[in-house]
Amino acid sequence: MSFSAEKSLGERGYEKTRFAPLHFSLEEIKYRFDKDIEVLKNQFETVLVLESQQKHREAQDVLRSQIVFCEGVFDFFLHEVSKLVAFELFTEQRKPVDSFSNIKLTLNVGELKYLLGSEKTEEDFYTIVNSKFSAETYMSRDNLSTQLKIIGVSFKDVLKDTFGSVAKGKNFLQDFHIRRNQIAHQMDRSHLNSEQTPIDSQYVKNCIDNISNLSDSIFSKLSS
Repeated sequence: MSFSAEKSLGERGYEKTRFAPLHFSLEEIKYRFDKDIEVLKNQFETVLVLESQQKHREAQDVLRSQIVFCEGVFDFFLHEVSKLVAFELFTEQRKPVDSFSNIKLTLNVGELKYLLGSEKTEEDFYTIVNSKFSAETYMSRDNLSTQLKIIGVSFKDVLKDTFGSVAKGKNFLQDFHIRRNQIAHQMDRSHLNSEQTPIDSQYVKNCIDNISNLSDSIFSKLSS
């Protein structure tokens, strides 16, 4: 990356009103995602330390937390990207795609009239759409497919880039989403016998790498 995204993020601070959400460029959004992924990967050192101390239960709990956080990092990345693309489409900075006619942004007449007459179109747009996007979750296979279509990115192409085939990508997304929910809502316990499902570092590393590669593909397609 040719500029200091860290400096750019820092310089923005909280100069805007506390009611207007901060918004960022595509490069800044990707930079933040990559830094969060780096933090997750650094937690493997903690796992190694715990394993060396024979604290296997604690080590597995760290691994489980990485799965939940990884899903959260990717979901937030998609939220930020979706708001950015919606604004660029609204201001005609980005060429619309056919699916944009079905976008679930649904600005009502009052909101649209307000934005068209606003002297702070960018801030007001993000203030309005922030609440519309913040409640959405995109990690399930179907939700991700729909959201990528809305922002003009081919779901199939992203899966091919990341996994080599659409089928492998769909299987990963389904399994990852199920496992994330099992961890987040059941402490990774099975409804059949209440036992926790075993987890290991290699499984978690593969999941993080796949999610990171998904982000790379989406970023590349939106940048082109």
